Amino acid sequence: MSDKQHTPIEQLVEIMTILRDPQKGCPWDLKQNFASIVPHTIEEAYEVADAIEQQDWTAVQEELGDLLFQVIFFIASWAKSRDCLTLMMSLPGLMKS
Repeated sequence: MSDKQHTPIEQLVEIMTILRDPQKGCPWDLKQNFASIVPHTIEEAYEVADAIEQQDWTAVQEELGDLLFQVIFFIASWAKSRDCLTLMMSLPGLMKS
């Protein structure tokens, strides 16, 4: 990572970019696409729900982080590399909610 100060979300995007780098990225991450990552995203969402149901707030925090990582995979990494979606493009819709 660069020396410039980044927000936590920018750091997460940068980590995902490194993981998906075609030259030196993680082989597992490089194989993934929208379809292959869906089961993992669903699993993370269920883990968030379960932690909430159990009122295990430490687990909720951890599971939300895992789910956020899945979102970053979709938006900031894979889709961005195909010029169809970026993290910033998805935020205005969120702000209208």
